[in-house]
Amino acid sequence: MDSSGYAYKGKDIEAERLARTTVGRFLFRYVTPRFLVEKNVKQAYTNPNIVTHALVDRYYDMMRRAGNRDTFIKLCNVPLEDLSAHIQAIRVPTLILWGRKDVTIPVEYAEKFNRDIAGSKLIYYEGVGHVPQQEIPEQSAKDAALFLAEK
Repeated sequence: MDSSGYAYKGKDIEAERLARTTVGRFLFRYVTPRFLVEKNVKQAYTNPNIVTHALVDRYYDMMRRAGNRDTFIKLCNVPLEDLSAHIQAIRVPTLILWGRKDVTIPVEYAEKFNRDIAGSKLIYYEGVGHVPQQEIPEQSAKDAALFLAEK
């Protein structure tokens, strides 16, 4: 579901870019600006009506939990590994779910997964961004359940 795995240069969220700087790494260890969390959540979702204060508060609270700031900094500073050889070796039924409006990991990567995983099934979600499981939870869960029932 809107996964990484190929070498790519997607569109970083602002917090990721900041976490790669010396000043940003220092700040993120001690400070988490709510406005920056909100901006990043809005980038991941395409439907602005879903991005409520409660949703932003949930992301904000998760970011401030013990260990999460350091983990976020580490993740932002690890080069993305190209796992395409491993992806091509997958030999199990695979469902690929992807939001067509994902700006974090572009839709062309869904097509790469579908091409490289023999017998995979790809479902696109029109008007959905990087988090289909949160933007359209009922539909994405239904599609996953149907796929699993077929297997």
